[in-house]
Amino acid sequence: MTVGISEISKLETLEDLHIEEITRNGYTLLENALSGEEVAFLQSGKLEEIYQQQLNDIGGEEKLNEMGDQFSIKHLLAYDEFFVKLLILPKILKIMEHFLGEFYILHLQNGVLNYPGVHHPAALWHRDFVYQHFTSSKPLGIGVLFVIDDFNDETGGSMFLPGSHKFDAFPSSEYVNKHNKQISAKAGSILVFDSMMFH
Repeated sequence: MTVGISEISKLETLEDLHIEEITRNGYTLLENALSGEEVAFLQSGKLEEIYQQQLNDIGGEEKLNEMGDQFSIKHLLAYDEFFVKLLILPKILKIMEHFLGEFYILHLQNGVLNYPGVHHPAALWHRDFVYQHFTSSKPLGIGVLFVIDDFNDETGGSMFLPGSHKFDAFPSSEYVNKHNKQISAKAGSILVFDSMMFH
């Protein structure tokens, strides 16, 4: 119920809710977005296999450690057609087209390997467009994160600062500690977010 309100957003589809969540909070969760077979493929060790191949190509993990890019697998679509399929899932394309229009580019496609007790560089707060301290009325980019293993209190999960895509500067540590949100999600879910939201 409301009083004194004459303008209310109206939703016609579930996609409209996802779009509203990205606009207001900076992110949305698409549950059960991947099939059991797709999740099984992602859990099969293919990512680790590609990572090892990339390590061999550059001359070992020490090179990645020097760059602060360890446990990050690059250009997945160049190694297996499966990763091309992930780029053209209709439910994601509709959201992308809403925010970015008919024409946009793939900025990057990474796989992230997380191991218990091992610090991953992606765990540092960042925007996908680093060193940018401004906001825009519409997203400059959309991030898509595929949940391969369950995100929960025991296993951990991506951390988001809801609404931070609306503000130029990174907030105080006190604000971050109070308002950060760890996402809980089942394997096969997809997180779609404004690339300027801190995560």
